[in-house]
Amino acid sequence: MAKDAENKLVKEITEYIKTEKLTNRETLSFLDNLKMEVLNSLLIDKDGIFVIKRRGYLESFDDEKLLRNIAAASDDVKHPLTRGELNFIVKRVKEKIHEDSRKIVNSNEIIEYTKNVLENNDYDAVLVGYSGYNR
Repeated sequence: MAKDAENKLVKEITEYIKTEKLTNRETLSFLDNLKMEVLNSLLIDKDGIFVIKRRGYLESFDDEKLLRNIAAASDDVKHPLTRGELNFIVKRVKEKIHEDSRKIVNSNEIIEYTKNVLENNDYDAVLVGYSGYNR
């Protein structure tokens, strides 16, 4: 039963891509957006933010994990941040995600949101460390 539904969806999506004459890049973007929209619809009633990790699995956004990454990066550049500063940065990252009405983000987007918060709040030294830390 599930395989039949999957085959039907693949056929419909393939026909759409052909009809619209999407390039390879447009096709990949379309499929990525489709994946995000489906996941967002499935998780809309769930509390919190979800992250698609680089290896493709989904997990809940972890404030402490982001906080530890930023702290490690700040320590690496010999510019340690206080717990209050770390909490402020994490709070601003989450606000940016919510401003975009996002329920699901991929880990690369979190990195970009974090870089933007660091840059816009004069944490330039930490930004350098964080940028190197997340390659």
